[in-house]
Amino acid sequence: MTLGSGAWHSEQNASETEPMRFIQMWIVPSERGLEPGVEQKVFTTEDRTDRLLKAISGDGGDAVLVHQDAHVFVSRLTPGATVEHDLGEGRGAYLYVIEGDAEVNGERMTTGDAAQVTGEPRVAIEAAADTEVILVDVALG
Repeated sequence: MTLGSGAWHSEQNASETEPMRFIQMWIVPSERGLEPGVEQKVFTTEDRTDRLLKAISGDGGDAVLVHQDAHVFVSRLTPGATVEHDLGEGRGAYLYVIEGDAEVNGERMTTGDAAQVTGEPRVAIEAAADTEVILVDVALG
């Protein structure tokens, strides 16, 4: 969602039996005064299983477009699976464990844990259990 001059929106649960759970992230655009807009894409569990799926990107393409030099990846990892993401020069990452248990660059992380990764050439995630993560790759400074 590009807000530009603002937007009126709400979230609601379409299920009458399952609780709603969502994560809201804000990425400040690289320029002011953009036209408001909404873009949605559907990605399946299979699309992100045991791989990092680029779901949001400043490059657009198959991902939802964000007006910033940022890329958001999602992954559902099965026990023992490993994914890696190389960080370019001057880039860092934010990682959030939605659910599960994983080792991230040698550090154990579990449901609800978050990490800021800077000064590392890559982010390596190895799942110890069924694990879901969000990885945000951004330019530093």
